[in-house]
Amino acid sequence: MEGDSDTQLSAIGAPTRPLWVPLGIAYTLLVTAFGWGVWAWARRKRPLRVVGGLMIASGVIGLAWPPMHQRAVLAAGGGTLTDTMHLVWSAVTVLLFMLEISISLPLRLYRRHRITDSRILARAFRSYVDE
Repeated sequence: MEGDSDTQLSAIGAPTRPLWVPLGIAYTLLVTAFGWGVWAWARRKRPLRVVGGLMIASGVIGLAWPPMHQRAVLAAGGGTLTDTMHLVWSAVTVLLFMLEISISLPLRLYRRHRITDSRILARAFRSYVDE
């Protein structure tokens, strides 16, 4: 299983699934608790409260993460609704994560470096797409 994505490590029938699922649940609970801590600590700081709320939402969504089948099953046409839901959950999680980052960045820093950062992010994204 070396070199497999985390989706494949947690796939239905994968030998690593019995270890991956409890670790994933622990991670999700920790993210949720951290989000609650950020939200509670922020008090009147609205951006931090929003970030804390997004982290809590990410944790709640993570607890309901649907399983996906292994690549061999998908290649043989054995995909089910849970495989599609897994992709939707992934997209929502990435969206929440990007919102957390964008809200937590100081606005002044963003204004000063947005062109450079956009170029760096575009290069990084291209490296994943080209693989």
